Amino acid sequence: MKKLRFNVAVTIDAVALAHGCNSFHDIERNERHRVFSATRGGKKVLIKATAVRTEMENLRNEAEVHKFLRKITPRGANFTFPETEILADDEVCLICMPFVHKGWYAQKSPYRLLRRITDCDLEDMFQAILFLHRIRHDQLPAALRGKGRKYTAKDRFEQQESYFRPAIGTLVTRAEVSKLQRLMREVGYKRRFVHHDILPLNMARLPDGKLLITDAEYARWEMKWYDVAYTYLQLHCLYGDNVLARLFLRYIVRRFKEELPDEDIEKEIFFPLGYWIAASMFIAMKDPKQRKRVRKTFELILKRDLNVLIGG
Repeated sequence: MKKLRFNVAVTIDAVALAHGCNSFHDIERNERHRVFSATRGGKKVLIKATAVRTEMENLRNEAEVHKFLRKITPRGANFTFPETEILADDEVCLICMPFVHKGWYAQKSPYRLLRRITDCDLEDMFQAILFLHRIRHDQLPAALRGKGRKYTAKDRFEQQESYFRPAIGTLVTRAEVSKLQRLMREVGYKRRFVHHDILPLNMARLPDGKLLITDAEYARWEMKWYDVAYTYLQLHCLYGDNVLARLFLRYIVRRFKEELPDEDIEKEIFFPLGYWIAASMFIAMKDPKQRKRVRKTFELILKRDLNVLIGG
């Protein structure tokens, strides 16, 4: 992938310097954005920067979501979100937050666990997802209220079709896609506020023991149970960690049934599962190992039996 243009990179450096940042160290740099650590006010910080319009909107959303979630997170919760500041939002957008060594997966290889995920980790992940699940639409600040609401069930099926299209005839048949879509229509399209990227790669343990959840740039009013389905499929199909994927899904579903017995997660989760298995198939088309995992998971989803997915 191409790096950011030289003049854009210089502008980002100049803006960061103007806001008291120095000692830059690149972490990620591509044509969409740049992520780097810096020193500001004697403390190490993380800077995300971009000059790409769509990415600028994502960074604004990330800062807005982090601010909103920090404001309403219950005192005493064992999870939190980073304090995030917008440094610039003109020719380039820069957001700044305290630097942490995040991720339970190795930084250079997101497919290898650095440590075992414990029941304590899973419980804190569940509590965070439950907290998001309970947010009402009228609680959202004005800047977040419209995000996601424009997408109808028809929109989601059209997006799903575009994901499946390259795989039809090789990984799936048209009849199988139609069967999956019938299943999803029976389940129905419902929405809640979701983080959109709850993965071990975007988490860290803070010195006070709290679970820090970062990277909320895509958080919005989205498919109900999206965070559960997305995390399961990312861990299983793309990361190739079937053991952790099943452990996560089994734990989260059990805890939701205990905390919200009137919610039908065992049925309703098949809408976001059906949507994201299509996206996973699109992503996996160039990787034979991923294709095999995605195909097997697709077959399991068609059975519409959650016990099959979690190995119960």
